[in-house]
Amino acid sequence: MAVNSIKPLTAASATATNGSITVTVFGSVDCSRVYEGTLVQIGDFQVVEAVSGTAVDSGTGQSTITLRVAWPESTTTDKLIAWNSIEGLGQAIQRARDVVANTAAIEALSGSGLVEKTGATSYTTVPITTAGKALLDDTSNTAQRTTLGLGTAATATVTTSATDITANRLLKTADGGFMTIGQPTTEVLDDSTHQPTSFMRDADGSAFGFAAAVMNMRYNTTRQSQIAISNGGGASRMAFRTMVSNDTWDGVKEVYHSGNFSKNEITASSAGQVMAQGITVSETAIRFYRSIHNIDKPTSLTLSTSTDFDVKTLTSGVVASGVTPVINGTSSAGILVFDVTGLSGLTAGLDYNLTAASATSSIEWN
Repeated sequence: MAVNSIKPLTAASATATNGSITVTVFGSVDCSRVYEGTLVQIGDFQVVEAVSGTAVDSGTGQSTITLRVAWPESTTTDKLIAWNSIEGLGQAIQRARDVVANTAAIEALSGSGLVEKTGATSYTTVPITTAGKALLDDTSNTAQRTTLGLGTAATATVTTSATDITANRLLKTADGGFMTIGQPTTEVLDDSTHQPTSFMRDADGSAFGFAAAVMNMRYNTTRQSQIAISNGGGASRMAFRTMVSNDTWDGVKEVYHSGNFSKNEITASSAGQVMAQGITVSETAIRFYRSIHNIDKPTSLTLSTSTDFDVKTLTSGVVASGVTPVINGTSSAGILVFDVTGLSGLTAGLDYNLTAASATSSIEWN
């Protein structure tokens, strides 16, 4: 069996400073194997004993040797030679014994898994599953993500704010969008700013004219639409608006519904407005018809005043003034039918208009 020869440690240049226990060694010489009992000679000075040494510093290329006692000579820089004495051999033997003790403790372990050191010469086995082994043998983050079954979201960046529209970002809770938890805090901007598809609010009504929760729907880089529903503090209202291609809003349009639009009422906006058309059914009566959109059949009429209507020919000739319409039993959910009676001199089969006598004339049915 070949035996490696024992060689002394040498350096072309080393500096020992008077009164210091530290010797600086130049030239990238590894002194980490200098132990207690190592003998050191610098130049022609007397031999001194060292107790430890360091590896080469990657930045300076220097290493150091620590002496047992301070350098007694004048500060000098010269060649260095060092070798282990019998005391150093004893230290090496102790280290070997420590290795043997640790090796025996490891060999005494039972089971399989990772080895964990729990004391100076004591160890235990940490079980590792098949899934753990599969992860440990991966050589890159990409391979480990594949083993764990992770997709592209594992490396994606989350949004940084409610207005972050960077491509391929993951939406973070409370940054808006349909994952917003609790009340929205982002205010609707009544300008050309493009905001992401998200839930917002118009707290002061500056955008829609009333305080509302708002759904913003982004179409592209220049267009978006918004739907607003009032916050419940007053009448129920709904409105929408659209940002056109020149980055300006086209104006708010309110949606009318059963809560703010009466579908069972005819209200005049000016005197003389035609409220319904009819045909004579006798010399003294005209039957009027009006298309409606009811769920139930109308059963009665409520008039603004009982004499707030006139009967005129189709050419606006006055036939009678201050007439009172009366509901007719043939009315249905789609057609309101009412009669005006007590007239005279009518020609059967002719058409007539029922007109408003004033701008406040109205007919309501239920």
